[in-house]
Amino acid sequence: MSVACILATSLLATNPVFKDVFTADPAPIVDGDTCYVITTQDENDGTPGQWLIMNNWRAYSSKDMKNWKSHGVVMDWRTYAWGASDSWASQVVKGADGRFYHYTTLVGRGDLGYGCRCTGVAVSDTPIGPWKDAIGKPLIKDSDTPSPYGWDDIDPTVMIDDDGTPWMAWGNPVCYLVKLKRNMVELDGEIKTLALPNYTEGPWLFKRNGLYYLVYVSHNHLGYGEKVSYATAERMDGEWTHRGLLCENPGFDSYGIHPGICEFKGQWYFFYFNDRLVLPSGLHGNSNRRSVCADYMYFNPDGTIRTIEMTKEGLAAAPKTQAEIDSAFKPVAPGATSTFKTFDEMRKLTWNPGKTAIATGSQLYYDFPEYMTHRKEWGGAERLGQTFAIDRDVAVDRIAVFVGNGDGAAEGEDLAFELREDGEGKPVLARFPLSYPKPLFRGPLELKAPSGLVLKAGRTYVLELAAKRKTSPIVWFVSRHGRDVYPRGEARVDGRRISDKEGRGVDFGLAVYAAD
Repeated sequence: MSVACILATSLLATNPVFKDVFTADPAPIVDGDTCYVITTQDENDGTPGQWLIMNNWRAYSSKDMKNWKSHGVVMDWRTYAWGASDSWASQVVKGADGRFYHYTTLVGRGDLGYGCRCTGVAVSDTPIGPWKDAIGKPLIKDSDTPSPYGWDDIDPTVMIDDDGTPWMAWGNPVCYLVKLKRNMVELDGEIKTLALPNYTEGPWLFKRNGLYYLVYVSHNHLGYGEKVSYATAERMDGEWTHRGLLCENPGFDSYGIHPGICEFKGQWYFFYFNDRLVLPSGLHGNSNRRSVCADYMYFNPDGTIRTIEMTKEGLAAAPKTQAEIDSAFKPVAPGATSTFKTFDEMRKLTWNPGKTAIATGSQLYYDFPEYMTHRKEWGGAERLGQTFAIDRDVAVDRIAVFVGNGDGAAEGEDLAFELREDGEGKPVLARFPLSYPKPLFRGPLELKAPSGLVLKAGRTYVLELAAKRKTSPIVWFVSRHGRDVYPRGEARVDGRRISDKEGRGVDFGLAVYAAD
């Protein structure tokens, strides 16, 4: 283990916060009047073929969250005699005994029977070391979490509850949860898995006003690049409620993002990383050379978290007041979900529009290799639409669309499907507001038509979803037109017809059902 001398350099809080080296996976811990941030270090120097080169954990500290002191390298994977390589994401927490515990990820030595990524724990009398291995073996090894993946035991987060009970969560692509004994170095019960929508990795546990929060990296398995979502629970071992998207991917070359959260002197802070740092040597950041950032985090009056705004100013800017946050809060109006099938109801529905629907935009053969969202294709969109035509006058009972994972309707967002006759300037015939507290999984979503909605024979109509660009409230599935039994519809993005790579038209999953 090498421990660097404390450096006198003060690092200004504009983003990226830490500018001396490339850092990632920030883990803040508050002790007394000081906030410490433990980070990993990216050492990729641009040599062809290099990926993530991570051998050290570093530490920074501040008494005002604006001026930061670098403590250099405080530990590396060699602290663990059973380790073989890779100093990955970690978190430091203070135990009831007054000592500090460092939970982390590294590759275990294969000759000792480990080989895959494991979770280790080290102990120190200070937040920045010196550290020593607490138990001489992994706290979690690959055989403890049987799965097809050798990398699933990564990104540990530990929270000590008000009654002194420590809890640990970790994992990719599954989120694991276990209670620890109060000695901080033994498991106290079975390892459980949490069903968190769009979960990828990087969980972070904390508690505020009696409510448990689990913030986590999401969406990477859907091909977006990592975002951050969160869930809440009234009991750590109870049911977790998905609360939606917390922030988008930082963009550019940074496919990843890793949250770290703390409260310091009454203000909450959100740490993450992007790829914007350029070192004095001229070496630019990228997905393997990352840089830690921080912005303020705010809570609404109902305990939900405001969407995180990633800024260049970071903590150098003044925080908003609670009065400003409260005045901007717009709770979802009662009854706003009345036209939207609930999560449980939707899962029980069967998609079979060919037998009973009067018009179908897709038979969903799933041979089109991509799906549409507002973010992923064509640089993002503000409107997604599906046209259809009917042969007779009909009173509409309901309209169904076939959807997959989505982030939900953001607080106060005016998100809705709108039905109109096709053509410029045509008035809206029906509006279906979407406000849902739980995520969607692949299946039919039914929109109940208002009383008196009648469509006319021989006319073409369009059902259109409007949302903010670069968001993904709903994944609306498409299929190729070539095998479709309904040739008179087309999918549109911002009013433009879309097609597959061979130029054939495609359709979004849609079905219109008559009241009679």
